[in-house]
Amino acid sequence: MNESHTPQPGIETPPPAQGEVRGGVLSPTTDDTDAAPKSTWRSRPGRSAVQVPATADDAPIELLPGGMRPASKHYVVNPYLLKIREMPEWVVEGTRLAPLMGQWHTYFQRKAPFWLEIGSCKGEYLTELSQRHPEVNLLGLEIKYKRTWRLGRLAKRLDLKHVRFAEAEGEAIGTFIAPGEIDRVIVNFPDPWEKQKEWKHRLFQPKFLDQLYTLMPPGGEIWFKTDHEGYFDWTNDLFRADEHRWDITFATRDLHHSALGSENIVTWFEALFTSHGLPTYAMIARRR
Repeated sequence: MNESHTPQPGIETPPPAQGEVRGGVLSPTTDDTDAAPKSTWRSRPGRSAVQVPATADDAPIELLPGGMRPASKHYVVNPYLLKIREMPEWVVEGTRLAPLMGQWHTYFQRKAPFWLEIGSCKGEYLTELSQRHPEVNLLGLEIKYKRTWRLGRLAKRLDLKHVRFAEAEGEAIGTFIAPGEIDRVIVNFPDPWEKQKEWKHRLFQPKFLDQLYTLMPPGGEIWFKTDHEGYFDWTNDLFRADEHRWDITFATRDLHHSALGSENIVTWFEALFTSHGLPTYAMIARRR
């Protein structure tokens, strides 16, 4: 691995054939609206899918803005996407997020501070966070249908009053979060993309910081944890290079033995990495 970042000292202070294209999205059409529905195939690129029977009122499955799919009369549906659509009060799939921009308080049915976690995994972090901060509206993002559905099912089973989940990528938050709407962004153990040629795929990039700066009000915070020292240094370098907009209020190379160790919520990945003897690197950055 070619990491060449100079470590920064830690700060230990708490903190269309057969269809038509609309807006880059392929939607199905039919030559005979009275014909009985047939089994159809639907899919999103890179997702597993199965054949399911269509229904007369089966709504079109669309892609996120800019999504691409070969024009075809056949569509594929991931069964977990249908399951997600059966519990809209707990989880929202990606194509239905845009109308909530600037209106998330209506979805939560109350006005409250709004915190967002990118990559909720098994939901253990937001579940615990909701117990500690019942005054906050919490939204968790995941990119896989099955995992997103499981998170929605978890929220429903535990009756997490002000925790919701959405199927979306972290880089896309600007398409469904309004400027100044989000008060805290939490990123726990994102993919570090270890090889130098892969660094361009890392979540934290100058463009992402620009987006966060727009979406957060002054005083908004970014909480970040990773087991990867190189990614920790990378992220610290980005924020320090943008110090006229961000203050790093907390940074440590060993979270569990830091000033915030007793307050830390251990995630599933964190427990796994700790069991292998890896430290947890963490930082908090505040928007000026």
